[in-house]
Amino acid sequence: MRRPDRRTLLSAAAMTLVVAAGPPAKAEAATSAREDTLRLLSDRLIPETDTPGAVDAGCVAYVIGCIERSAPADRLRLIESLEPIGAALRTTPADAPWSALVSSVRANSAAAIRALYELRYLVLAGYYTSEVGAAKELRYDPVPGRFAPDVPVTSATRAFSSDWTGVSMGLRRG
Repeated sequence: MRRPDRRTLLSAAAMTLVVAAGPPAKAEAATSAREDTLRLLSDRLIPETDTPGAVDAGCVAYVIGCIERSAPADRLRLIESLEPIGAALRTTPADAPWSALVSSVRANSAAAIRALYELRYLVLAGYYTSEVGAAKELRYDPVPGRFAPDVPVTSATRAFSSDWTGVSMGLRRG
């Protein structure tokens, strides 16, 4: 077996230093701004009430993981859409309805509307499949399906996490 030459060793050492140093500061700032936007969106969709909100349930990490694992074209489109979505989130009052946020995003970038709906879907899917969403926000019944003809429903009644009959998992196309 041949010993590596000096050029190969220096190249490997330089790559090790680059990897050990981590991403440049500009990339870290961009990543932080993206996480802040996702944190604002998650908190707007599912705020903390008597149960933990989407941020506490780890939805930001879930959405980032989904974006990182998406197709390159979708990943780029979602990342580019985070800036106008973040601007709209910062200018729209927190108690404003969803339609006001959509209008604000449309004013900043019409192309970001689809990304907004996809991100909303990811936040909701991440929350209601997390332990917090499935066991604390929703009621958990390990063996669902018991028939009860007269079930009193009040404003405090929570849906079952094991009942997915009314859930549509497809994204809206358009």
